[in-house]
Amino acid sequence: MHNALESLLALLEEEIARQERVLAATRAQGKAARDRDMKALETQTAALMALAQESAHAEVARKRLLCKILGTGIPDGATLGGIIALAPEPFASRLREFQARLKNLLHATREETRTNTVVMRLSLRVVGRALSAVEPYRQACSAGYAANGQEPASTTWLPALIDQKG
Repeated sequence: MHNALESLLALLEEEIARQERVLAATRAQGKAARDRDMKALETQTAALMALAQESAHAEVARKRLLCKILGTGIPDGATLGGIIALAPEPFASRLREFQARLKNLLHATREETRTNTVVMRLSLRVVGRALSAVEPYRQACSAGYAANGQEPASTTWLPALIDQKG
């Protein structure tokens, strides 16, 4: 059981490092949204997606390990707190420390995500209003252009005025 608990501590340390990267990427995503930097926003979103996949894969390994620690299977509603209650010292203390760190990280990430959501929704609202304002003129402005936005090849331009050279 000691080896399994040591392995669990190592996996939790990896998860904490991953969640720190999630928080950093979430903060960078919010900055990119406020700066209207689409390239950085897309980069941070891709990084968050990759971290989410990593976390999902790591969860499978943690569940496998928890089955070793708890016996045949993981009971419904099993939590880190439940594992801490079963773990001997010094593992219980270290697990409590990891639990506190994870809670703090997840709380900070949740708050940052809420802030980002507000910023992005406000930005979308501004863009939506701008598009709504332009929509009535779309047909008039697009007359003479092909569906892809290019000028038709047959368009010939006539000079609006002739200079002195003729």
